[in-house]
Amino acid sequence: MKFIKPQNPGSTQISVTSTATALSTLMDTAGGSNSANYYAKMGAGILIINPQGGDIRCLEGATPTASLGLPLTDGGYYQIPMDDISSFELISTSGTVTCNVHMAKANGEAEFNAGGGAGGGSSTSSSSASGGGNNTYYAKPSGTNADSVSAYAGATTLTVTGLPFTFTKYDIASIKQIPTSGDSTIFSDPSAFSVSGTTITVAGATFASSDEFIVTFEADDKAYSKSSDTQRIEEVDPLNLQYLNEHIVDSSNEAAATYRVEVDMKGSKSGSLQWNNSGGVTMTVWATNDTSADTSADTGWEDITSFVTGNTSEVDNSGIAFLDTNFIADRIMIKRVLSDSSNASDVFFNKAY
Repeated sequence: MKFIKPQNPGSTQISVTSTATALSTLMDTAGGSNSANYYAKMGAGILIINPQGGDIRCLEGATPTASLGLPLTDGGYYQIPMDDISSFELISTSGTVTCNVHMAKANGEAEFNAGGGAGGGSSTSSSSASGGGNNTYYAKPSGTNADSVSAYAGATTLTVTGLPFTFTKYDIASIKQIPTSGDSTIFSDPSAFSVSGTTITVAGATFASSDEFIVTFEADDKAYSKSSDTQRIEEVDPLNLQYLNEHIVDSSNEAAATYRVEVDMKGSKSGSLQWNNSGGVTMTVWATNDTSADTSADTGWEDITSFVTGNTSEVDNSGIAFLDTNFIADRIMIKRVLSDSSNASDVFFNKAY
């Protein structure tokens, strides 16, 4: 995989809100008006995304909601193939969520800038993206995006806390010393390192209390469990999340009239309907594949009440009915005819994808 250098680094950190917004728009907002166009000209690619501070959902070619779409959880790293960033939309499930994003191509190798040599030497080059690859771990100052936290401890010492393993000096690929002014210094010679618990001593170093550090570790693959000798796999959008429960009717004392409400069944193959009606409510169930049909009338709809509930209608009662995997329709409509204004209705629909 080959990372694509961004036209504007600001576009690699976007803010996802509770309003579904195209990735191209979010990148333009974060990095400037031409940030997204730079990627769009490259065609299909891979989006690498890391939500920070909350969960989000996304869809390509459709609009996600707080309960619909591919869920991307806080702190996770995801690689998503896509054709067009202008049709890829994201939404936060709560508040505003900061997301680190980077585009890549499937062919080639990842670009990585490194510098320095044994015993130090100054360098102004940058390390790879925070969080690391499959077997790369980073320690950075508190409050930054990394696997663990680094901090000054003394004139030649620093601490690293929060790694999921006990490290030795041979796990340390490099230590980058970042002063408040001037060039950074990179140490990469294991013979200069010694480790005691979470403290690293660097022979010959001169650290100041105001310095910050980026420590790069190379260890076991992050998906590998040494204790069980197994490879962990994370399932995105598992089966237990592939459903939607809707409270489609919640009313009382409505005027005597006919009421209709529809449920979108696109992508769903099964579901269940539960109702509790009283006070002069006659309920029927309808279905359609006609995209021109709407809830203003029965035109274009077919009455499927007997297929769903076993009765021609349900009057002032409660019950639950199941639609098995043989049921595929564009939409379902729940129709209620109220005989007077002393009534109550609760209707729930649960659909599975």
